[in-house]
Amino acid sequence: MDVLAEKLGMDPLELRYINAYRPGDTNPSGHEPEVYSMTALIDAIRPKYQAALENAKKLSTPEKMRGVGVSVGAYGCGLDGVDGAEVWLNYWQTAGFR
Repeated sequence: MDVLAEKLGMDPLELRYINAYRPGDTNPSGHEPEVYSMTALIDAIRPKYQAALENAKKLSTPEKMRGVGVSVGAYGCGLDGVDGAEVWLNYWQTAGFR
């Protein structure tokens, strides 16, 4: 989601907000979710997220860059097996981790 957001020139949290389930939506298996809490959750964390972004930018130096990550998990989001998650870090000689 973060890579796609970057390519779209969007904030990663806002891309997640736009794509959150809403009443009438169905999951990959064709079922409607039992609850639609993602938009309310994102609305609740948005101020803390924005403050964390500002703090990371303020504390970043050429030697030590700071970042903010967002992850969303959902149990029973499909009938296709075990869910998983991955974290990717890129390191550039001139810029460090991004």
